[in-house]
Amino acid sequence: MRWLVEGCSSGDSLVFHFSGHGMKLDNNGEEVDGYDEALCPLDFEQHGVILDDEINEINEAIVRLLGPGVKLHASTPSSTPATAAPSSTSPTSAAYLGS
Repeated sequence: MRWLVEGCSSGDSLVFHFSGHGMKLDNNGEEVDGYDEALCPLDFEQHGVILDDEINEINEAIVRLLGPGVKLHASTPSSTPATAAPSSTSPTSAAYLGS
């Protein structure tokens, strides 16, 4: 996803959209509710789901690359929309447009 943010400058507005299915999986107690949230891409049966921890790592890596004045809007209408919401500690100009 680095291609999305490369070459951006102040005033640019970027959009990331994922529309699909999500699910909750039992975990080892690291989550307060006892479940990991996951997105199910088209090829998840062959390559697996994308866990919330992985999405948070992607968010942090991509958002850190945003220059001043660049906005990133993320829309993830799925059964687990909170998965893609940036963490509250993220010093970014990212907007979450979940359903």
